[in-house]
Amino acid sequence: MPKGKSELLFEQYLKTLGYNEREHFEYEPDLGKSTKPDYILRIQTPPPLFEVKSYSYESAQAKAMIKEARENTIRMKAGLGLARKVDGYSEGRKKIASTRKQFKPYKKEYPCVLVLDKTMGLFIDFTPERLASVAFGDLTWVHDGASQKDYWAFGQNGMLQPKRNRTISAILALEVTRPEAEKIIAMLKERTKDRPADFKFHEYTYNQIIAETGLNPDTEELKAIVILNPWAYIKIDHNIFKGKFDEIWNFDSTGKFIRLI
Repeated sequence: MPKGKSELLFEQYLKTLGYNEREHFEYEPDLGKSTKPDYILRIQTPPPLFEVKSYSYESAQAKAMIKEARENTIRMKAGLGLARKVDGYSEGRKKIASTRKQFKPYKKEYPCVLVLDKTMGLFIDFTPERLASVAFGDLTWVHDGASQKDYWAFGQNGMLQPKRNRTISAILALEVTRPEAEKIIAMLKERTKDRPADFKFHEYTYNQIIAETGLNPDTEELKAIVILNPWAYIKIDHNIFKGKFDEIWNFDSTGKFIRLI
């Protein structure tokens, strides 16, 4: 099949890591199975396989998000606050299910990675915790009576579990980050903390910071958020994801969801 925007974006990400198509990765490799993965990355043994999925603007989910965004704009102008936010939980779980079927012939042989193109996911807020909840279950607020501490845990509707769906080794969400814009905003907050409601002062300070530092708020970089599956048949070496802005997440020995890198 011809490469789509999401496949080309994933290739761009691989190239930022120093991998190239001729030497390291191949599109739709023929591995002698009933299905073909989108990519194989031949840098370790066994080499990881990747299936790329995107959130199409034409999907019912995207159309619902666009409609709700318009409603939110009207509500905000009227001072009514935001309407209910649409998230990508159900859509993300459908993609896990379809990807698992695609990878089924390769389970117990290759590490298998689901790649989600977040840049196409209009209004989908995939923080690492939310992305993990798509995989491991709905985020649930828990109170530990023994320690008297509250913490987030993963509850119902988990797709990846100790005895279920162990084929997928990791989920990788690709997004575009603007690191220089984040630096500008951090400096802006610090300089305007004593005048939070002065919009003209905020605008002046914002432009002044750009002039002083030379930072460009429109500079974009690709970033991967990688959620490892601790119960996968074949584990993947997370060190292959070495982008400057990448985040790697997993569970520690106590079951706590933590950032490794």
